[in-house]
Amino acid sequence: MHLHRAVCLPDRFNPRISWDRPIAAVEGDKNPYGIFTGVGLGLTRWEMVELRLTELYVQFAGRVDPMEFGKITAVEKRKAHLAEAATSYFSKCSFYLEHEHLEADKTATQKLLADYQLASLRRNEIAHGHARNFNIGSRSLGWYLVATPYNPRTTDQTNPFRLNSYMDESPEKSHSIYAYTAENLQTFAQLFFDFERQVGEHLLHLHWSSKNGGRPAAEL
Repeated sequence: MHLHRAVCLPDRFNPRISWDRPIAAVEGDKNPYGIFTGVGLGLTRWEMVELRLTELYVQFAGRVDPMEFGKITAVEKRKAHLAEAATSYFSKCSFYLEHEHLEADKTATQKLLADYQLASLRRNEIAHGHARNFNIGSRSLGWYLVATPYNPRTTDQTNPFRLNSYMDESPEKSHSIYAYTAENLQTFAQLFFDFERQVGEHLLHLHWSSKNGGRPAAEL
């Protein structure tokens, strides 16, 4: 006899992942090399996220050229295309034997897309920042990845961002709304890796569901 269990989202998604911007460390890095490595690692991991999302788009849209999704460069537009394809996919699915399974997969997809948009904010900060050493006189506060001053989306000209209280004494203030150390960047790279894995797990789940009446593998 098949024992039914309630469908729940957390099986496939790590609720501990947070895309909040971390508070700036009191001291930066001794040199910029860890930041350079962290930027490269983070952006490489992000491209794997985009690759996995392209596969998800193909799953939803059917037999389409992956390049169709790749031609879209803005995250907002990519998210919209994914959402539209997902809506069409779930509206046409006839293999779901239970409505709650369908709703669970819709919810899981919506959460992925919401996380995609939030994660992309951190990715953009990494991609468009620059490494900078802050000093007070002869004392170095360390190296941070901060926003370039020409970008209005990542700077606040009315409220100079001080890396710590010592910055009140320094002419080298930054208007950047973020300041990342190499450790911060390594953390983001790991989060991108975890997110890419979540998308992959969701994709595998959708493949499985389409062959098994929409039921998760754990229920069979």
